[in-house]
Amino acid sequence: MLRHGAQFRQFQAVGAVEFYVPNAIISGPEILWPIKMRCILSVQSIAKLLVLALLPIVAGTAGAASVAKEEDILARLQQTLENNQAALEDIENDLLGSRNKLADAQADLVAEQQQLTDADKALTAAQQAYDADPSQENRRALKKAEHSKNMAERGVRNRNNRFDRISRNVGELEAQLATGKSTVASTKRRVARQQERLDEVIAAAAQQSAEPPAAAPVKPVVAAAPPPPVAKPAVAAPLALQQSATDTEIETDVAPAAAAAEEAAQLSELDREALDYAAREMGRLEKLLAAGNPGKPSFRRLYLRGSKVDTTQFDFLGRNQYRAEVAVAEGKQLFEIGRHKFRRTVPASDDGEVYVFIFDAKRLSRPRLAIFKKSLLEQI
Repeated sequence: MLRHGAQFRQFQAVGAVEFYVPNAIISGPEILWPIKMRCILSVQSIAKLLVLALLPIVAGTAGAASVAKEEDILARLQQTLENNQAALEDIENDLLGSRNKLADAQADLVAEQQQLTDADKALTAAQQAYDADPSQENRRALKKAEHSKNMAERGVRNRNNRFDRISRNVGELEAQLATGKSTVASTKRRVARQQERLDEVIAAAAQQSAEPPAAAPVKPVVAAAPPPPVAKPAVAAPLALQQSATDTEIETDVAPAAAAAEEAAQLSELDREALDYAAREMGRLEKLLAAGNPGKPSFRRLYLRGSKVDTTQFDFLGRNQYRAEVAVAEGKQLFEIGRHKFRRTVPASDDGEVYVFIFDAKRLSRPRLAIFKKSLLEQI
């Protein structure tokens, strides 16, 4: 602390600032000088004091920004997990339906095979009757038995083809189910790791805010008389200082650069996953709508409701598919569509963005909801 007036001037030759304090009291940690003196501080010491004074403010701001970034990454991972779980649920629904169809196809095939067995027996009996008595009546009965056997054979072929087709579909869905379960498990592990990372960043930021780095006391160099003027400045000292500053800058930039590269890679992966999800959903929707007659809607009016979105009416696209678009807010939230409820997460980076909501009601007992950022459609 400086009391009274103080005069100072800079010595460019030695890189220092001289304070002339007449009858001043200069106090610091555990020192007090009530004397008439000259106080010389190096420019480097003054810069260090300024950096240490600003460090808590900068560190606090940087810590809050780091926490916000990690929270957004966690929210995006949770959104990816929800999308993967919704896709897995859709596979499970398709597999359940296909297995029911397979059971029906197997029953139809067994019944048709029995009809073929009966038709073959009838044909054998008709042939024997005609051989014993080649009358017109026995001839008509023989032709009828031959036709019945031909129809039974055709029925077996058709039922067998249907059974094989559904069996292949079930096999493909079972493979997709295994892949989907693996993807969900992997995403859950990523969410857990990101949660641990977020906890570490929050703890580090809290510790940094609670215990700011203490500034080491810089003792001034006291001189009884001003130093003699120097004709030429020393060259070695500034070069050493410059080299030291360069080395320090390189050392301090390595860790942030590596962390930034890791974060960029993670965000780019999440961006690709979000784009792939939107592309799959739009491809599924287009394929379904192009399959045939759109049919009639199952709902006269269908609305999207939620605590953080405006109530919006769905548009009927055909084949029990509905679409709505609305601006969303960040955070975990519950969407209500009719009597069905869906929990979803919107990351902070998507706050205020327009989202596309696709409601698949082809199975009214187990409908599904797909959501994604509308701007992704421009990249598909």
